Amino acid sequence: MKFHEAFDETLKENGISAKWLAEKAELSPATISEFRRGKKSLGVENFEKLLYILPKEVQEHFQQKIFINSTKDEAEDIRTKIKSMSTEELSQLIMVIGQRIAETDKLQKV
Repeated sequence: MKFHEAFDETLKENGISAKWLAEKAELSPATISEFRRGKKSLGVENFEKLLYILPKEVQEHFQQKIFINSTKDEAEDIRTKIKSMSTEELSQLIMVIGQRIAETDKLQKV
């Protein structure tokens, strides 16, 4: 599953509109809509901005979709997914992993 597909599904499943997200991220709704359809790249900085705006449970839902697509990709090896990712998708993945590590470290220190 591509990042834009996982992101689109996550927003739909959590009732988050492009308009709301655009206002919070200070991006145009058209930009977000084009990214959701795979027509436009956001870049790592804008993607990171969008991800941090989402509620924590929605962020986790998105992260799960990237690695565990509950449909046809369920048994797909993670290495195969990574090999098929574009450079931008790999950058976004690294950012998501870094965020998750930081959260885990923060919880362990408490």
